[in-house]
Amino acid sequence: MDPSGDQPQENRGERRFDVYWYMRAGHASGEDAICHVLNVSLSGLLFRSSKEYSPGDLIEVVIWMQRSLSIRGLVRIVRRTARTGAEPEYGGAFVSFEDDGRQQLGQELLRIRRQQLGTEYARIPLFPNKQ
Repeated sequence: MDPSGDQPQENRGERRFDVYWYMRAGHASGEDAICHVLNVSLSGLLFRSSKEYSPGDLIEVVIWMQRSLSIRGLVRIVRRTARTGAEPEYGGAFVSFEDDGRQQLGQELLRIRRQQLGTEYARIPLFPNKQ
């Protein structure tokens, strides 16, 4: 919470990774929402949803990181950003994970980071031009 106690405070201390994962999120209406995760870290995520959520809402989620790899957990909505003519974006903080979900998320983020580093290193010439 922020010092006034009005809104949960965002924690962006963790490195965020751009992704495009599907997520099923619980909703107060009783009808789950199918959402798209745009970026994620070990502490939270940014996602788009056609369902309405408010800061402070606690939602149960299932996130598919790969076709056969998913995690379950609880997310607290920390912010909502309206977008003209598009679904709103929501920032959420992970509250808890089922089973080893946090570890699986960490392993997937590490795999993504290694892939990024491999791509970055592949662009660096082994032998720079000597003049």
